[in-house]
Amino acid sequence: MSTAASSALYDIEKVEREGDTVLFPEEIPMMFNKAEYKRTLPTELMGTTLSQIIEEIEAASWNIRMFVERQSINVEIDMLLSLLETTGVKLINPSQIIDYLLEFPDLINIIPQAVEATRNHLPGAYLFLGVYSDPEIEDRYLSLCVRLRKYDETVMERIEAAEAEFLDRLVDKEGWLQLTTDFEDPEERGVF
Repeated sequence: MSTAASSALYDIEKVEREGDTVLFPEEIPMMFNKAEYKRTLPTELMGTTLSQIIEEIEAASWNIRMFVERQSINVEIDMLLSLLETTGVKLINPSQIIDYLLEFPDLINIIPQAVEATRNHLPGAYLFLGVYSDPEIEDRYLSLCVRLRKYDETVMERIEAAEAEFLDRLVDKEGWLQLTTDFEDPEERGVF
């Protein structure tokens, strides 16, 4: 492309302003097809204020960022749930867990630490992860439930010790992860 053609292209793409209204050049150099020009600059933008165009671009950009961020979070959640299943954590209603983590993604990186701490303090424990919904008040949170073949008087102390390893990471988070037990046999149904 010659210098004259590239500068002509620059002039055509350049938007002139009068006040805040976008004005499009009346005369288009003969080397450019008017139909192509209109396709490049959609007719629905004619007469639109520059600030309106900027708002539209910012809204579209925000939507794209949110989409990309959500896709990234979805990948992190899928990886986390796969990791948990691989390490023997039973997921109760995975779709509820996914929804909860989409709402509170800060917990994604805390859950593996909670599982590891629980396994260290309660070796041989069966772990169940699910969303607990309190029937008396409108509250729900992630619950990591511990079930053992045999319970003794140290179970609650060991749960508290495991919880102490990740509890400080929950500070300033909107979601919650509770480590608990229902004192049931691991084979018993009805977790959460």
